[in-house]
Amino acid sequence: MSDRFQTFSRESEGGDPQREADSGHQVRVNRRRDDFLAGLPVQESESVQTGPGMGEYRSLRICGRELILLSYSFAPKMVVHTVPKRDWAVLLMSIEPQADVVYNGVVARPGDLFLCMGHDGYMTAGKNRRTIAIGVPKARLVSACAALAGSGMSAWC
Repeated sequence: MSDRFQTFSRESEGGDPQREADSGHQVRVNRRRDDFLAGLPVQESESVQTGPGMGEYRSLRICGRELILLSYSFAPKMVVHTVPKRDWAVLLMSIEPQADVVYNGVVARPGDLFLCMGHDGYMTAGKNRRTIAIGVPKARLVSACAALAGSGMSAWC
């Protein structure tokens, strides 16, 4: 976790309860995210809840050796930066019509599909999230795309 986020975390943990209750814009590091990320192919992830509300993840996950299917929701406004493991690709789709979510600077509409395969990861911001995420090893994704295109893997690598 970066020093900046640790500093905000210490302030919110030891701050004045009345001031915290009155402030709807307090920055809080989401500690529940560690449990949410356990077992997922994630190299690093930082999140900050920037809006009021209970920061509770609701999720359903199916994990295999070469496929992860994850459906999750999170209501309060939050900013997240996630870097998947280098050999994994992640497909993300918002399924909440009333969501206010942005992926890497692009406003997400229901049905928009976002792909993350880079070593820099992806950044999301928003509230009322209901998302489906699919994680698959890059090699499997590349070979599937090559097969669908009718070409060998060398054309995609």
